[in-house]
Amino acid sequence: MKLFDIVKKNLYALISFFRGSLGCISNDSLWMEDQFNATAANLSVSGSQAQAGRGGMTWSPCTLCPRQCAADRGANRRGYCGAGTKAEIFRYGPHHGEEPPISGTRGSGTVFFSRCTMRCLYCQNFPWSQCGEGKEYGTGDLGRIFSELAEAGCHNWNLVSPTPWMPAIVDGLALARAG
Repeated sequence: MKLFDIVKKNLYALISFFRGSLGCISNDSLWMEDQFNATAANLSVSGSQAQAGRGGMTWSPCTLCPRQCAADRGANRRGYCGAGTKAEIFRYGPHHGEEPPISGTRGSGTVFFSRCTMRCLYCQNFPWSQCGEGKEYGTGDLGRIFSELAEAGCHNWNLVSPTPWMPAIVDGLALARAG
């Protein structure tokens, strides 16, 4: 699978989730949803309701990032990024350091995830994005974090280095939506 296809698959899965479940993507993004639906129809998923609800994103074999390491994360085998199945977060909360259109007046609800798959040499978030500093959070904890950020009045959710955690993020967002 090409890099673009992997990114597109994960992006469309999130867009579809937001549009279908939370209704916070405008109608201008309908073409993306159509593209996602066409892509999702071609994904091979195990039939599990959770995996199907995530647009085919699974822990095992791990193909969430362009490295396609195929680690069996469900069996606690870690791949290239070192990620398991519990999301690792260094910090979360309202963040006012982004551009004004993103952070607005009440901040952007930023979640700084650990274990970035890119490993950029110049990364300003190196200690947690690449060295694994951070605390593990289960899916229920992620749902609580997203709810807290919404209750704090944040204008959006800004997920920093989310790629290895996509299945947990989608499940956490579903829990936040369910209340």
